[in-house]
Amino acid sequence: MQSISTPACHPERRHYAHGLCPQCYDSLWRRTSPTYLEKERKRNRKRMESVQYRARMVQYSFAWKLRTKFGISVKQYNDLLTSQNGVCAICKKSQRSRKLAIDHNHITGKVRGLLCNTCNRAIGYLHEDITLMKAAIKYLGEDI
Repeated sequence: MQSISTPACHPERRHYAHGLCPQCYDSLWRRTSPTYLEKERKRNRKRMESVQYRARMVQYSFAWKLRTKFGISVKQYNDLLTSQNGVCAICKKSQRSRKLAIDHNHITGKVRGLLCNTCNRAIGYLHEDITLMKAAIKYLGEDI
């Protein structure tokens, strides 16, 4: 008579092999099997080379970033872009090579507008401090 032992990983599940439940055993096999790993690498490489896949992933990651970091949707971003006529809220220049950055209040998290990379960095380097910005304006206005 064969005794049934409990798995080391999940005691409430039935024993499968190597002291593991079926799900943990399958997971272990996938991670350690050279044939499975090579097949997965080929499949992933083929998928990653697909132009449609990369385009879809770019759209997905952009939507995910908007949702998680700023709490807005792609539609809200596009509405904001349309309301600014597709240009930076400060310098009024369009940014063709990349999307306009989302400027937001770091304390409240509220989105203020869309900025080009240069204006967004300028505000960031001055730590969103209005007195520093006024001092910079005063400095630039002085005759040398």
